[in-house]
Amino acid sequence: MSSSKWENLHSDILSEIIKKINNPCDHIRCSSICSSWRSVAKRHRRNLPLSKPGIMLSPRRSLYRNFIPLRHNSKFRHDVHHDLDISRFDTCCGSYKGWLVLVIQSLSFICLHNPFSKRRRLLPTLPTSDKKVYKAVLSSSPSFDMKCIVLILFQTKGAAFCRLTDDSWKNLECGDCCYSGFSDALFLGGRIYVVDDYGRIYACNVGDTVLEPIKPQPSSDFSKMVRYKFYLVEVQGQLYRILRKFSLDEDFYYNCDNMYTDYNDHVLSRVVTQEFRVSRMERATNGWVSVHNLGGYALFLGCSNSICLSELEVGGMIKRNKIYFTDDRQKNTKHFGFDYPGRDMGIYDMMDMSIEPLFTDPWYELMDDPPAVWVTPLPW
Repeated sequence: MSSSKWENLHSDILSEIIKKINNPCDHIRCSSICSSWRSVAKRHRRNLPLSKPGIMLSPRRSLYRNFIPLRHNSKFRHDVHHDLDISRFDTCCGSYKGWLVLVIQSLSFICLHNPFSKRRRLLPTLPTSDKKVYKAVLSSSPSFDMKCIVLILFQTKGAAFCRLTDDSWKNLECGDCCYSGFSDALFLGGRIYVVDDYGRIYACNVGDTVLEPIKPQPSSDFSKMVRYKFYLVEVQGQLYRILRKFSLDEDFYYNCDNMYTDYNDHVLSRVVTQEFRVSRMERATNGWVSVHNLGGYALFLGCSNSICLSELEVGGMIKRNKIYFTDDRQKNTKHFGFDYPGRDMGIYDMMDMSIEPLFTDPWYELMDDPPAVWVTPLPW
């Protein structure tokens, strides 16, 4: 069939063909055939499975950041990377489906930026100048949804949100006198969920501004002497809370110039994460249960939307029943007086509680502040 006949293929037939394409790369190739193919393909983009995540790092002696894709052995190699037009001096406080939430320090504004499509959307001026943004999460992809909501968590206390079409931010108020800061947030089932630094979860309907504690609350049976952090993630439509426990021995945060030379012997000494505890909210029993097996799923935690991916969704590129984590404790480490966050990264096995490195080769030579961020490279 000649190219002109392909271009004149009826849109209904073309739609049936394209909706069976699950590989984002193949989808992009179809979109590049001609304008008619692109218009049909665009309608089916939102149904594509998530592209496999990569990691954005700040290399030493570089003014810009690198993107490193996940390899077929479920790890990363720092010699395979792509340069991004993201300054190391701009704060990346969130990432979702190819879009980054950036605080541009030189111009004092916050925006959404897709480094793969080069698209950018400005957000309203931050609601207060004396509070720094710790983390941002998105309700949906800005590529498809103009009603997308951006929720920001401040380094101290408080949170605020806005839609892409808003001119200002709305503060989220906590009706139950929450004296601690927020650790993570999640959009699920038309509601906003946030978890504070002590593992307590609050929620409100999307569009409302008053958070209330959920009932019942998950157990908080952890030692007050243990350092910890919390995340919220959706797994098959259910709410999960993840507790991340840290070692008290965090010497490498103080000694950033003490670089190890023997990768095999010392790589894990840079990891102060010791354990993850996972809990699931049960709708049927209205309670919380401990989860020790994620089945065919893996979690990705860090300075991005906390996400859950199926091993089948990304073609076996990830390892099931694992938690991939990066170092996102800028707020916590600075409160304790540490100077150099960023090195606490790895892959946690839910079965035997072991931790393996993210990279197949020595990665400490690549790392510098600011810390790494998970990025899903969807170029639209």
